[in-house]
Amino acid sequence: MNPNVPNKHIPAAIDRLIPRSPYNASSSAIAAKVIEDIHFLQDRIERIKKLQTPNSTVLKTYQSMLESREAVLEWLRENGDLEDEDVSSFG
Repeated sequence: MNPNVPNKHIPAAIDRLIPRSPYNASSSAIAAKVIEDIHFLQDRIERIKKLQTPNSTVLKTYQSMLESREAVLEWLRENGDLEDEDVSSFG
């Protein structure tokens, strides 16, 4: 993903991660969920890579999901009301 090209699909990805409700989740709550997903995907990717015969399709899928979550987190940092402290406190 080119960081210089705005991704118009990021807000839609956020809505899929945490559906909006009448109470609307804060940027910090969304970031916490995204960071949780990132840690999960990083763990899965490492486990797959350690297999004797890693499934390349599953690995590519998890890597794509990881890139998407990282893009969402970056978007939140740039466009949300997150402070660096908010993100670092999640892990």
